[in-house]
Amino acid sequence: MRGSRTSSIDRYLPSRSADPGFGERLRGYLALFPVFWLGVLLTEGLRRAASGALHGWLINDLEPNQRLRRYVARGLAWPAIDPTGRLSDVADVTFF
Repeated sequence: MRGSRTSSIDRYLPSRSADPGFGERLRGYLALFPVFWLGVLLTEGLRRAASGALHGWLINDLEPNQRLRRYVARGLAWPAIDPTGRLSDVADVTFF
């Protein structure tokens, strides 16, 4: 991945200097983001599996297991921004 997500996040901090808690809230949202989307997508996957509509389902052009593994890796990597190093830890995880 080119560049660092840290720098892409930090670029917003100067414009929010009047809001001293912005940076911490943003980092907190980054911790919750993968958990939220795992819940949403697992619920949708279970609904699709129950109705037989799981075949051909893509999440942002990725196979569901691959997308969900990325969210798990992102959660495991937190507070680091880049989850790349944790993807190998979840490479064998299958959800559907």
